[in-house]
Amino acid sequence: MTGRIDRVLRRGVSVLGVAMLAGTLILAGCQAEQRPGGTVSVSGTGNSATQASGSASVSGTGSVTAAGGIASASPAETPAQQLDEAVPEVDKAIGAAESGDMATARKEYDEFHEKWETFEDGVKAKSKEAYTAIEEAIDGVKAELVTATEPAKEPTVSALKKLRQVIDEQKAKLNS
Repeated sequence: MTGRIDRVLRRGVSVLGVAMLAGTLILAGCQAEQRPGGTVSVSGTGNSATQASGSASVSGTGSVTAAGGIASASPAETPAQQLDEAVPEVDKAIGAAESGDMATARKEYDEFHEKWETFEDGVKAKSKEAYTAIEEAIDGVKAELVTATEPAKEPTVSALKKLRQVIDEQKAKLNS
């Protein structure tokens, strides 16, 4: 029994290490793709003469396969582009809230917020002012939609529209 527990613990630690490696590569700007069977493939191409192209494949069994040297990414999208890609969820949340469907509004907002968490540090690095303004608008949405026991339609719609407006206003600062 102890041997089995040790194997499970070793595999868990191995899988955790693999997950941390994949997360680090993704944060470094590499692209990740989940494949059938629980395999995650992370790859990138260097953007200077000193960086090699490469890839790493992480499987659910805890194995890592790397090829071609250092896995580093080509330049990532700008924070403004990343905001553009996250905005449709805000728009869907607004539509759902306007129709009184707070569950769908919450789901769409949560999807926006998950995306935001992946690039908010880039926004902060580019413009602390833009980051702060967006975070304040996010706090407004959280107060009305996320933490409220019974989200009310008008304040929720207003908070979501304010978030959308702030994003549009702050993108200019991120493009400069």
